Amino acid sequence: MKNSHQVFPPTLIMSHGKLLFHPSLIYNACK
Repeated sequence: MKNSHQVFPPTLIMSHGKLLFHPSLIYNACK
C-alpha cells in the first residue's frame, strides 16, 4: 500500500495542491 503512494510523483500532487496534503503525509511517513 505504501509503495503505491510512493510511486506517485510529488510534482503531480503539487499541481493539484489539494491532493498534496493527503499524499504528502503518507510520503513523509514512509521516509
